Amino acid sequence: MKRAVEWMARNGVAANLLMVFIVVAGLLSLLNIRQEVFPEFSLETIQIQVEYPGAAPEEIEQAIVQRIEDRIAGITGVRRVTSSASENVGVVLAELALGTDQARALDEIKAEIDRITSFPVDAEEPEVVALTAQSRVIQIAIYGDVAERTLKEIANRVKDDLGSLSEISLVRVSGVREYEVSVEVSKDALRRYGLTLDELALAVRRGSLDLPGGSVETDREEILVRVEGQNYTRSDFEEVIVRANLDGSVLRLGDVATIRDGFEDTDLITAYNGQPTAFVQVFRTGDERVLDIVAEVER
Repeated sequence: MKRAVEWMARNGVAANLLMVFIVVAGLLSLLNIRQEVFPEFSLETIQIQVEYPGAAPEEIEQAIVQRIEDRIAGITGVRRVTSSASENVGVVLAELALGTDQARALDEIKAEIDRITSFPVDAEEPEVVALTAQSRVIQIAIYGDVAERTLKEIANRVKDDLGSLSEISLVRVSGVREYEVSVEVSKDALRRYGLTLDELALAVRRGSLDLPGGSVETDREEILVRVEGQNYTRSDFEEVIVRANLDGSVLRLGDVATIRDGFEDTDLITAYNGQPTAFVQVFRTGDERVLDIVAEVER
């Protein structure tokens, strides 16, 4: 160390060049350093969620949760399995042991879930995801004495506008209920037309879905064929054919049932300054800079 100092004292140009190099390197690092609200970390937990519309918690526990637990409990690296069953949905959390390869464990769990063939017919496809801690940078409250649909549409528009910016990659809307199309039919209507609830449910299921139709090969390319028939609005569901008669007439769902295009029936009250509110939340992901995100959102 003494010799290095002596050498620097005798060679002032080299010492000055070293100082300039250190200053420039520091400035470049300052411009590229990642800014975080809170350090990112992995939760080492994999979530399996299955929706089963109309099912009670006891039914979900027996038909979904227990079958998932039996499948994944023996996977290498899974330390503990916890689950919850509530109305319409079952959630299973697989906590991984320290040092377990999360990507490999996720693939193994997905493979085991895909092997389960005894789920109820009406259950939705399982969603298997690795949970991560996401850092929220800023939250916007959109509030006013207006209808819930108006608030949600404005919030979604703000979300789309923010999501189109290069500095922002993850935006979510919260504080509002999910859209839902409900089909209500009375016993008198079922008797009048000689129908059952199962027949109506089957008609809705068949009349509202997207199906792959195979492929068509040409000399140059292979064209994938897909039938897009998913319904999203009340008018779409009203046109679903329930029964086709021999004389050519058809009975449509709108002739039998009352269809409402609204929100799911859950108790959710979100308010700001005493008025209905929708929140738009902006998150930081990857190497995005917190101050740049805040500046863009405020602008």
